[in-house]
Amino acid sequence: MIMSVLVVSPLSPLSVAEGSTYAGGDGSTGNPYEISNWTHLHNVRYNLGANYILINDLDSGTTGYMDYNDPATAGWLPIGDSTNEF
Repeated sequence: MIMSVLVVSPLSPLSVAEGSTYAGGDGSTGNPYEISNWTHLHNVRYNLGANYILINDLDSGTTGYMDYNDPATAGWLPIGDSTNEF
């Protein structure tokens, strides 16, 4: 009997609300990952070495803004840090 297990942590890019990690692309220079919503932008933190292109304007009126930028909590978390630069 063959059994497989998929483990998804809360920080995993597989646990996204918008249905996909990115809007398109493969992260290469010639075909960067496409960022079209706040979930896609949030997921950049899981792959700091890839290439990205923003294909939609994102602002406080864009759907999903409060999911990642709620000032009552931590607000927007920086992408990368001094150890893992973006």
